[in-house]
Parts: sequence; C-alpha cells; structure tokens
Amino acid sequence: MEKKELLELLTKNFKNDGFFKKNKTWHKAIKDVTLVCDVQVSQWNNNDFYINIGIIVRKLDDIHPISTGNLHLWDRIDQKKQLTIDKVYSSIQEWFSHYDTLEKIETAYKKKQLPSLVRWDLRKYLENLK
Repeated sequence: MEKKELLELLTKNFKNDGFFKKNKTWHKAIKDVTLVCDVQVSQWNNNDFYINIGIIVRKLDDIHPISTGNLHLWDRIDQKKQLTIDKVYSSIQEWFSHYDTLEKIETAYKKKQLPSLVRWDLRKYLENLK
C-alpha cells in the first residue's frame, strides 16, 4: 500500500465518520475521550510508515494539543502485513471500539486487556479504582 493512497483514503473515511484532520493526524472527541490516529513516516525510509492509534482521556488531560505524544493509551497498526485500506480502516475502528469510553478502558484494565502502551497518569488513575 502506498502512503499517498493510504492518506487519501483515510482522510475520506475519517471525514465521513466526523473526524477532524491536522497534517497527518485525525481526531474526534466523543463522550469522555478523544480518538486519535496519525500516519508517521519512518525516519530511515520514506517508503515505510506507521499508523499510530490512541486515546486521550479528557478527564486526565484536556489542555495539551492533540498529538500522538499526548496519548494515554496507544498502539500501532502493522502496515507491513500488506493490508488493504479497508482492512486498515476496519482495524482502526475495531481498536477504537474497545476503548472509546472511560468505562470501557476501566473494564479492559480490570480484565487485564489493555494494550501495553499506557501513559503513567492513566495507569495511576486505573490503579486507584475501587
């Protein structure tokens, strides 16, 4: 899959789903979280890129700019599996569906089903749940 093709098709799909775009980052605020996806070009090879997806929990941080550096929970879609754009987009949507509310994140934590990349302040919040 070519990066240009991916960006065009992600932009179309995200726009249809109500996401806003800035550069190569899309975001959408829903309920108590913000969903974020961006395409990151490899620093070693412009033909390689990464699809980063994540969640910002607004209860914990609603003041910083929306970027992958400010995510509370995140993961990466492996584009090297030669996925079609539809499969990439459905993988993103499926991931979002697991963590698109604070309640779902709390449940995933209790079931030990969170992705391995969890920011310290979210982890501390979850650890203090009764």
